[in-house]
Order: sequence, then structure tokens, then C-alpha cells
Amino acid sequence: MPPTRSAFTLIELLVVISIIAMLAGMLLPALGTVRQAAQSMVCASNQRQVVMAAIAYTSEREGLLPLSLDYSSRWWYRSENLGQMLDIESPGFGDIRTFKGAWKLLKCPANTQSPWGGSYGLNHRLHADAMSPGYDIPARLGTRSRLDMTVSSTDVAGDGRTFIYTPLKHYADITQPPAWVAGGDLQPFLPVPRHRKGMNCAFLDGHARWSPSLKLEDQAQTVVLR
Repeated sequence: MPPTRSAFTLIELLVVISIIAMLAGMLLPALGTVRQAAQSMVCASNQRQVVMAAIAYTSEREGLLPLSLDYSSRWWYRSENLGQMLDIESPGFGDIRTFKGAWKLLKCPANTQSPWGGSYGLNHRLHADAMSPGYDIPARLGTRSRLDMTVSSTDVAGDGRTFIYTPLKHYADITQPPAWVAGGDLQPFLPVPRHRKGMNCAFLDGHARWSPSLKLEDQAQTVVLR
């Protein structure tokens, strides 16, 4: 009676390892895509809650949208500003990880480059900035048309505070093309395509969705800033 074989041969073992490696090579990209999609969904959900809080804010301020930066130099996410509507308690300036409550709403899971932790910026032309003469009064919600196309917030680079889109008519030099711009210490806070060559945006009707970068620029020029 021949002896019973109790182990794989070297060739069989190599075949099994090769099959596992091939399967891993096929699955890993798919898992990466699923992970990116999940991050984008969380990001869009965060921004939707931010814009819903901004809409609720207008009901207590005669329709005025919250300032991106208020008269005490406090950014919109502070508890003394829009943060109170988001249930965010901000004990001081600095890293949002020192905040309490729902501070994680300010963080996009795909943003791994900001040590400060913020990810989103409000549209400067809508929410205004108390420290910018001529742009220090926010828009009124009731005066906007096409709320479903009016961008309130989006993914931004840097620490995430505000963003500025300047169309052609706002330039002193009319030879300059429209573009995303920021001045002074706002330079880092420009929209960034963090999700599949695009970015998540929240709109003034309360919904949030992904938008290609160029499409967002078209919307900002034709609808948001007119």
C-alpha cells in the first residue's frame, strides 16, 4: 500500500500563492474605490448638516446668512457664530480637536494634510466677511434665486475657513480671466478637488453633492455671484 501524502509539493504551494496574489491585486483597487466613495459620502453628509444649520440660522437673523468671519474675528465654525447651530463648543482658537460636541462635522475623512483639522469653507461672496470692507454684509436667503445651484460651502485646502470666487465683473482689470482667488492670509483656503477630481458642495436649498471642479466654477460665476 503506497504511503499517504500529507503535504503540498513546492509547485502546488507556489500555485496557491500565485492565485492569492492575483486575487489580492484584483480586490485591493476595488477596496480603495469603496473607501474613497465612503469618505465622499461622509464629507457630503457633513456639509449638508453645515448648510442646514446655516438655513436655520437665517430664521433667527431676518434671513441673513451667517458670516464666514464675524466682527470679533471669529470664523463661522465657532460656537459664538454658526457653531452654535451645529452643537459645536469651541473653548478657544486653534486646532478643532480641542472643540467639543459635533466638531467632527468640520473634518473631511479624505483630508489628511491639514494639521489644524478643518476641511470646509463658506462661500465668501454669500456669507461675507466682517473684516472686508465692501463685502461685510452677508446675503439674505430669501433674495436668492435657484437655491439648488447656489454653492454655500465646499472642500477647501489649508485649514478650511472660507473661499472666494471672483468672476470677471469683479476685477478692476477686466483683462484678467475669472478664477478662484484669495488674498493675504486667505491664500491657502481655496477649493480643492479632494474627491475623484471634484469636490463636495452644499447648496442653499439644503442638499449636498459631488461636483466636478469646472462645473462648480461655472455655477459660481453664473448663479452664485450675480
